[in-house]
Amino acid sequence: MSERRASPILLRGAKAIAAHLQMSARAVTAMHHQGALPTFRVGGAPVATAGALDDWIVLTRTGVLGGGVGSKFTGWPPPVPPLCHPEIFSR
Repeated sequence: MSERRASPILLRGAKAIAAHLQMSARAVTAMHHQGALPTFRVGGAPVATAGALDDWIVLTRTGVLGGGVGSKFTGWPPPVPPLCHPEIFSR
């Protein structure tokens, strides 16, 4: 038998992406236009997969991506929720 892959969860629109990232829709729109988020446009609306956004959060927290000194979005993503495994973000 072949394994069945789950379909990616698509988040369409700044409000849906903002809810997933726990930030404002205005900030999502600004970051989308700057290319700071792993998003693309479909029919004029920003779209992202939940998995890509989760990967972006991990890479940003570990310092692999942006968020350096002088960045407008230095405080993002928000602190690690208590249910996440701390070893992932301890590097």
